[in-house]
Amino acid sequence: MWLENLILPIKNKKNSNKINMKIIRLLIIFVFLTTGIKTTIGQSQLLAVENATWIIGEISTINYPVTIHYYTYQIEGDTTVNSIEYKKVYKYRFQEVTHLIDPGMSTPTYPMHIEPNSKELFGLVRDYQQKVYAIRYGEINAYSSLECPKDSEYELFDYTWQVGDTVQLCIQQDMPGKVTSIELNYPHFNRKTYFVGNHRYYEGIGTQKGLFEMIIELVKLWDGTVLYDYCVGSLTGCGYAVDINENERPEDRIKIYPNPAVNFFTIESPVLYGKGYYTISDIFGKLIKKDNLTEGNTKIPIDFDNGVYFIKLYFDNAYSITKKIIINQ
Repeated sequence: MWLENLILPIKNKKNSNKINMKIIRLLIIFVFLTTGIKTTIGQSQLLAVENATWIIGEISTINYPVTIHYYTYQIEGDTTVNSIEYKKVYKYRFQEVTHLIDPGMSTPTYPMHIEPNSKELFGLVRDYQQKVYAIRYGEINAYSSLECPKDSEYELFDYTWQVGDTVQLCIQQDMPGKVTSIELNYPHFNRKTYFVGNHRYYEGIGTQKGLFEMIIELVKLWDGTVLYDYCVGSLTGCGYAVDINENERPEDRIKIYPNPAVNFFTIESPVLYGKGYYTISDIFGKLIKKDNLTEGNTKIPIDFDNGVYFIKLYFDNAYSITKKIIINQ
């Protein structure tokens, strides 16, 4: 009996050691698998990143030449809605307007000037399990009847797609399609890119249309929006906008004098605006004169009748500014 009492604890200890080793092995396997899962998830590029900045152009072919107005989204700060954390997305408008014959050849000229008092909280975004969810507050200028819902959360992007999957997102609600191919490090944004028909979804960025913008097949080829650039950094840090202290409106820095004018008038423009040309039209829109601008000051002799005229200035760096002058000889 005493021998059994001696041997039994030894056996139990051996069995316990075996059980402990099994538990340790299972724990090691569990940690390995879960670490692998986390690594896979971590490979997905996050969209809701502080200071992420999008540069978007809104193209209109209603008038000729084509006009492009620029605006930007920037992520600034955090907030909580219904106990869920989001990043705040602000929208700014730029003063610059581009006039082009072929919008396919357009690129913004940086740095640009932010329109005063244009900042608005446009929406919120968050990443969750390789998907992006959004709450939109602001209005998208065109095609409002097809916009995603306002003031409530919706799925903005999905980075779990595989080739052949059907894309059913509200930003593409008029033309759901299938993922035809996926490319790693696609040029321009150097991101994993999902091709859905003629459209592209950039992981952690958005689409070729922008961030919240709708993907719509349009009657006119170039109407709509275009995502020009993306950067993680402030507007000034990425070089997209001038410092807020220098954010003076271009038209305030261009002077025409004397006004009213008698024999001649001068267009004074900062050298930084570069070369360009000007047009003079009467109040009915009839072209009276057209000529090149010189850097600095351009002196223009008056060889047309008295009246009110509109001078439109076109600069090489994409500024287009209209001024009024009175001729009183």
